[in-house]
Amino acid sequence: DLEYLRERVEAGNTYKGFFFKMADGIDVMELGDFKPIGTSTKPFYGSFDGNNVQFNIERESSDHYQGLFGYFGFGTIQNLSITGTIKGANHVGSVVGYKESGNIINVYNEAIIKGSNYVGGIVGYVCADGDNVPVTVENTSAGDIVWNDDSESIKAVPYIGGVAGYVTAGSFESNINSGALAINKPMDDLDWGGVIGASAVAVER
Repeated sequence: DLEYLRERVEAGNTYKGFFFKMADGIDVMELGDFKPIGTSTKPFYGSFDGNNVQFNIERESSDHYQGLFGYFGFGTIQNLSITGTIKGANHVGSVVGYKESGNIINVYNEAIIKGSNYVGGIVGYVCADGDNVPVTVENTSAGDIVWNDDSESIKAVPYIGGVAGYVTAGSFESNINSGALAINKPMDDLDWGGVIGASAVAVER
């Protein structure tokens, strides 16, 4: 039960070292206005195998860290797809809003992703530092992204990418973006890319 998992993570369980897998026989799961699993203060550090389930999310939010998982690290998220619409502020992606470390493998996005900064079709922000395990984003396919700044609150250059909005380090292999980037301001006012919006370092491919 994803709602129960979200509640337990919200209660302070990171589940680091734990593995979760969706049950067999589920093709589509309607999640509606689903609040993401994990926040910046209560992250999800476990592993999750979607078992090829399609998760349909319809979320319109002004909060940061939006996606199926809001804030994730250390484990592996794999074998799932996202449909619907996910809208947030900063750190918005279909699968993960903010990826502290860990792996994302074999995931697909057919949802429309809307956000203001650090917006990606799969993951909004990919972070890695010396204390964390290596970062991998592998075999993903992303959909449409709409950049919006309804509040005009963005003071820095926004980062928008078809797969990942911003990357500090990591390995990207076999990632495809077949969606469109809809941006309502001059391109020279933001960092954008079909796969990665911007990277602080060289990214292994």
